[in-house]
Amino acid sequence: MSALELAQSLIKIQSISPNDAGCFEIIKSELSPLEFNIEKIKILNSETLIAKFGDQGKVFCYLGHTDVVPAGPIEEWSSHPFEAKIVNDQLIGRGAADMKGSVAAFIEATKNFLSSNPNPDFQIWVILTSNEEGEPGDGKIDSFMQNLSKEGQIIDYCLVGEASSSINVGDVLRIGRRGSLSGNLKLIGKQGHIAYPNKVLSPILEIGPIISELKEMIWDNGNEHFDPTSFQISNIDSGTGASNVVPGHLNMQFNFRFSPESSYESLKEKFIDMLKNSACKYEI
Repeated sequence: MSALELAQSLIKIQSISPNDAGCFEIIKSELSPLEFNIEKIKILNSETLIAKFGDQGKVFCYLGHTDVVPAGPIEEWSSHPFEAKIVNDQLIGRGAADMKGSVAAFIEATKNFLSSNPNPDFQIWVILTSNEEGEPGDGKIDSFMQNLSKEGQIIDYCLVGEASSSINVGDVLRIGRRGSLSGNLKLIGKQGHIAYPNKVLSPILEIGPIISELKEMIWDNGNEHFDPTSFQISNIDSGTGASNVVPGHLNMQFNFRFSPESSYESLKEKFIDMLKNSACKYEI
């Protein structure tokens, strides 16, 4: 298959994290004829594919993933997210950029390279996970990489195919990514009838000033390679469903994307300090 055909084949598979759903088998069929040694490893609810070409010299590794985030309401897409249609010379579908298109492009590049360089003086590895986008509890690639290190298997050079361009494909080469720190906050107030404000403690009202402070907070200034640390809220859930009852608790999911100028310990400490002024109890 060409890179385009391969990308379309992968996009048509609804590989929602942590499920590969068959992408690895297609990739395996492309790499096996090139004499790659291929292994699939189960990690909790996810899978990792590792394909190796050669056994001498330094290791050049392509690192990526086959899973995608949910497509959301299909009716809000101008083109079906899993039909991989070409519209105005653009491939449209969930994962076209992040990152099934990248996987297909790398495999095509590998084919072309090995056709003219059948005996390179280095090893080529392809490592793919089915759970880059999903929850850590379903199994991440970290444990697999740690096992490689324990076995003394060293990756000398690594190219990660994440969608990192600014304007045009390939116009930026990044040396890394900011860290990701996700959390769940539960504010615990006191439930009661809305007509008796002195007998209730609304976590919804309490979260307002906290969110305002979080929005204005400058966590750090970043550096020449990485943008400053950012904070975002992904979900807030509260309420009993009744219009006359103050809820007793509120749940908020949030995420930091942090630069090397901050650590998860320092961010956690600052976050907790902001909660200390709330009348509500809290759990993180």
